Amino acid sequence: DRVLAPPEGRQRPLAAAKTLAESVIAASRLPIPAALSINAESVTLGGATLMRVGADLKADADGVDIKSLDLRAPGMTQMRLSGRLGTTSTGVQFVGSTKVEANDPRALVAWLTERNDEPAASTGPLRFGGDVTLGGDAITIEGLKVEFDRMTVAGHLAYGWASDDRPARLDLALTAPEIDFDRVHAVAKAVLGDSTFDWPREGALSLKIARAFVAGVEAK
Repeated sequence: DRVLAPPEGRQRPLAAAKTLAESVIAASRLPIPAALSINAESVTLGGATLMRVGADLKADADGVDIKSLDLRAPGMTQMRLSGRLGTTSTGVQFVGSTKVEANDPRALVAWLTERNDEPAASTGPLRFGGDVTLGGDAITIEGLKVEFDRMTVAGHLAYGWASDDRPARLDLALTAPEIDFDRVHAVAKAVLGDSTFDWPREGALSLKIARAFVAGVEAK
């Protein structure tokens, strides 16, 4: 947090992670390829202490290969990811796989949102996994699987932010026995904070849901 702190104060965890990724890319432009192994008992990020942080990285002129990154986050959360961190015309991009298992999602959401009163978080365990492509203009999750408070969701998600030459786009394919969109939206909005998600004006939807809650209405 001290290294990444902007003039206006500490960043939220996701914003701090983005700043950290940009710093890693800037520092990786070495005259020769390099292999790095990092282990830290504790790291402070977003106002919380991450435990047992371990990473194996390989840096070259085009970016960083993250062979593995493991850490323990608030909420008795185990996070694992691997992939490629590089740059595109729109900024830093990550392509890889990620897995999150949280025994106390309330504590995890409280850290991500900087709020302790978030009612949408579940008291049961949370599991999330998928192959992620995250850049400055879009996010795509293939092989998405989420287990969250009696909700088991599988499918595909792709969202592209609006730009000068195209509107926001959403491509979504989900299968679930039950899903509460109101709670999902509340948590996502709190976690993303100031990030703007424009209402999509184009895209494709494929939903196979036995029971859903939308704007307080039950649909079957």
